[in-house]
Amino acid sequence: MIDLNSLKPLDLLGFLEDSLVENGHPWKVFTLSTVDQECRPHSRSVVLREVDVQNWLIRFYSDARSPKILQLQHNPNVSLCFWNPQLKRQLRAEGVARLISDSKAIDERWKSVKNGPTVGDYTTMRAPGSVVDSIVEFVEQNWFCVVEIEISSFDLLHLNREGHQRVAVTPDGVTALVP
Repeated sequence: MIDLNSLKPLDLLGFLEDSLVENGHPWKVFTLSTVDQECRPHSRSVVLREVDVQNWLIRFYSDARSPKILQLQHNPNVSLCFWNPQLKRQLRAEGVARLISDSKAIDERWKSVKNGPTVGDYTTMRAPGSVVDSIVEFVEQNWFCVVEIEISSFDLLHLNREGHQRVAVTPDGVTALVP
């Protein structure tokens, strides 16, 4: 159960930060929802890469040619959904996304990725979602980008046979809600 008397706004970002170091934590991968230029919703799973607890920021990496990047440039408002099946907790968040443009910051992050197993996510000749023949070609160039989301609010739902609990969390505080 959620202890409403002790839950503080920064706790939820701390929980997300924990997911970065706990192997197999279910909140490491979350659902990001955007809208396209025709106002159609699109949701996909992305990997949480960084959490800045004090500034209410989270970051994930992407191929800059991905459709989600164009969608974010068109409308930066996003919805996020994290699900923990063991605890039966759903954490939803709303925020505004932006692409980090500081080349030094991007290069620092690229150094940690370029020799790892996910380098191919950012170095394919064709853009994500493109039709391929029989083989995916990789090139030296990369289309690595960093997306930063400033969280404006959270909605935490805990499912429990003894009674569901739900709270809204903003930088200003925690408010109990009807589940």
